[in-house]
Amino acid sequence: MKACPLVPIGERIVVERLEPAKQKGRVLIPDAYQEKNLRMRVVAVGPGRLLESGIRVKPEVGNPPRPIKVGDTVLVGRFNTQEEVEIAGRSLTVIHSEGIVGVLP
Repeated sequence: MKACPLVPIGERIVVERLEPAKQKGRVLIPDAYQEKNLRMRVVAVGPGRLLESGIRVKPEVGNPPRPIKVGDTVLVGRFNTQEEVEIAGRSLTVIHSEGIVGVLP
């Protein structure tokens, strides 16, 4: 995996969209009917939010909380705020850690 050319701040996470499956079982899904793929791979994680006490809390997901780390495959919520950018020929998406629904195996 290449180093990420973008360093996120706070609880932001930089992800790359994974290629959607072109078929489901034996049924080929035409491009016009494919939804925006919500499976993404984490390429960079911000340092976390800074509490008033001076303690930094890293981005995490789940119960019990599990830290999000580079290389994780995550499922992103359909209606969260996303910033899509193109840097060094790579299409990257910046999301807030709260926009992650879960980590996929």
